[in-house]
Amino acid sequence: MTVSVQYPDSPSFSVTAVYAANNVDERRELWKNLVDTQALLSLNLSSWIIGGDFNEITHCAEHSETTFNQITPHMIELSACFEDLEVRDLRYHGPRFTWTNKQQDDPVAKKLDRILVNEHWLQAFPLCQAYFSAPIISDHSPGLVKLDCGKQVAGSKPFKFFNYLVRHPDFRSTIEAGWEISPEDSWTLSSLSKKQKLLKKFLKSLNKDNFSDIQKRVRETALLLQDLQEVGNLAVCHFKAILGHPLTAITPHLLPLVQFFTVYHCSEDMRLTLAKISSMRL
Repeated sequence: MTVSVQYPDSPSFSVTAVYAANNVDERRELWKNLVDTQALLSLNLSSWIIGGDFNEITHCAEHSETTFNQITPHMIELSACFEDLEVRDLRYHGPRFTWTNKQQDDPVAKKLDRILVNEHWLQAFPLCQAYFSAPIISDHSPGLVKLDCGKQVAGSKPFKFFNYLVRHPDFRSTIEAGWEISPEDSWTLSSLSKKQKLLKKFLKSLNKDNFSDIQKRVRETALLLQDLQEVGNLAVCHFKAILGHPLTAITPHLLPLVQFFTVYHCSEDMRLTLAKISSMRL
């Protein structure tokens, strides 16, 4: 179903609601109808948004099972349809997977629901954004579109991973402690998400205790090094005062006195007498 929408003081646009069938042939017919609708209504020349349940994924990453690594012909057909329509996913917040089989023993989740827009839509509504919330009654996540939600200052935050936490000796014990404390009521995707959020608090504490306020830590270390250098300089001055100054060249008038103490001579009788005295090792 495709309708035209126009608000006061706002650009007009077209909305197409999609509900794809479970049957492959019927879905293939729907992809063809979308292309025909675009050509019939010249939707490629105006703002166009498409939303709904497509009942098919376009990439292996849109499947929760890591063992699913095959691009099927049906996935290729849907991707080709999007290319023909010149549409792409609108930026969104919420879960990656919008459908789940709700089976705790063998959970499976996929991204079957999408909100797509063309280039004219992005130009008319540059601040537009989609939101997917967790499913309540249905096994699908409901989607909401806000035309003007405000632009993030720094854009969407990318995923970041820093190795310095992994290299910390307490990293493994911190992970184990956080994982054991978190509840294990079930092993659904939602419970796994709760455990990860709780684990995040432990990692934040580890980062704060050991790596926070780096500039302050650098200043304190620099002051400590300065103190150590100052102590070293004072120690050198202290021992110099005790041991005296380095020996300089001997002046001529002291030479006979030095020779007298340097070379000691005694008679043969005195030598024999001194040799009889028992020596003691200290």
